[in-house]
Amino acid sequence: KPVITAVSIISNEAANNIENISQLIERVGSMADISASALDEGLVLAKNIGSSSPDDPTASPIVGVVRLKKIIESLRTRSSDTKQLMSALVHSTGPIASIPKLRALLLSADLSLERANKLLESGYNILTLAPLIGGFRTPQHYLVILQNSAELRPTGGFIGSVIKLTVDNGRITGKDVSDVYTLDGQLKGHVEPPEPIRTLLGQEHWYLRDSNWSPDFGTAAKQAAWFFQKEQGTDDPIDGVIGITTESVKKYLALSGPLDLPDIRDRITGQNFYEKAFVHTEVGFFPGSTQKRDFLASLSDGLMIRLTQGSKTDAHAAVLTLFEGLASSDITIWFPDREKQQLAEAFGWAGQIPSRTSCSEKTSKNAPCTLLTTPINEANMNVSKINTMI
Repeated sequence: KPVITAVSIISNEAANNIENISQLIERVGSMADISASALDEGLVLAKNIGSSSPDDPTASPIVGVVRLKKIIESLRTRSSDTKQLMSALVHSTGPIASIPKLRALLLSADLSLERANKLLESGYNILTLAPLIGGFRTPQHYLVILQNSAELRPTGGFIGSVIKLTVDNGRITGKDVSDVYTLDGQLKGHVEPPEPIRTLLGQEHWYLRDSNWSPDFGTAAKQAAWFFQKEQGTDDPIDGVIGITTESVKKYLALSGPLDLPDIRDRITGQNFYEKAFVHTEVGFFPGSTQKRDFLASLSDGLMIRLTQGSKTDAHAAVLTLFEGLASSDITIWFPDREKQQLAEAFGWAGQIPSRTSCSEKTSKNAPCTLLTTPINEANMNVSKINTMI
């Protein structure tokens, strides 16, 4: 919108730049048309992936992925070209620079295009990874660890529940929600815990619920997958681990609007999520209870339906929320497959502790450059959900 408004004013106030203006109008119009196509294609793809009754059950989502990737690639090229032209106008010393309101709009439009380029890059990266993780050759099994940010742990929060997802031919075909305490009760044998868990929590053994002790998500995810297999008593492969914090869930709830969940007879919103989650998962809990699993299963079903069957505006906002979650590490991913993991790390989604230095190769031998990093992470060892209150 800032781009279109700025273009309109330029057309009226700076006729001597008509060539640049004409190009800008043409490019903005082209971007708007392509963006509309991308939203349409993305909405169909989302429905085919997340819905139990997609619009076209016979169409493989890989076709939609390839088609959408081509659209995004075209949009990236046009957005980059438009950004260059817009930047040239922003830094112009002609009549444009003498109109304060116009210059402010141009600056706003320039920033909008910069954000658009970053979002398009994220979208392109996701579509690059999608063919590798969508189960188009063989079904893929992913472990989703739900990390409660109200009780901080090194990778984002205490692991209260896990979801095993099966993805086949680009669609989610299986979802099994488990309470972590139920799984931990099935662990046979002894696993020595890290010293702080043993001394501060007084735990003799190490369990899945405390597996995310390393601040490096890849290390923690590998440990979580190992615990899950041992506690399930199976050697079935885990093709990837996805960490999602409750902050990310809260953002999606704010986006979706109130969810009426008949299974638990309650309404959940972004504002009351933490309170309702506490009531439905903690109050009255006893070993063997299914209340946490029932709550999360109902909530995830409701969210998926709302986000995949909503309007174009809802779909667009859901994608932006996904990108924000990946950028902020509220959503992190790890794959045992090296090719997939290298992509996740290159895109900045792997939650890894940085290992590269910022030292220049040109540093002289007499003045060596050494970068000392001090990562800070917090682990709540108080067995409480106090962090949201601090």
